[in-house]
Amino acid sequence: MCQAFLPLLRDNGRIVNVSSTAGKIGRYSPELQAHFEDPNLGVPGVTALMERFKTGVREGTYDTDGWPKSTYGVSKAGVTALTIVLARDYEKGLLPADVKAKGLAICCCCPGYCDTDMTSHRGTRSAAEGADTPVWLALEAHPATIQGGFFQDRKVVSFV
Repeated sequence: MCQAFLPLLRDNGRIVNVSSTAGKIGRYSPELQAHFEDPNLGVPGVTALMERFKTGVREGTYDTDGWPKSTYGVSKAGVTALTIVLARDYEKGLLPADVKAKGLAICCCCPGYCDTDMTSHRGTRSAAEGADTPVWLALEAHPATIQGGFFQDRKVVSFV
């Protein structure tokens, strides 16, 4: 979706992806962590990592391949990695030529464990509390301070 919408964004637009600290890569094998942290990782590389996980699940080898047991967490690691890659590529002028907007800010965040249907209402935060950081990133935070960041509670957090 990000790639589809990038050409439609106007100057000073923002992409704020909702991810999760469940996607932190500290529980991955050192080899997989290195792939996720590779400064040359691009969109095709993120896609290949996600396909590699899907193959491991299909073949029953994902855990011995170094992936955690949380498909939700892996999907959020993919969201965070894609966000970091898109922000870096934008800053380097490496996005496709049809992306013409100036001043884009691309980041992601974790809303926290919210009291929603998804958590069977066991979350410790209200939906409004969970929405605080994404709304702040989208409307208030200075673009230069959020570019490529992963945020929780309006603060940058580590992807590891």
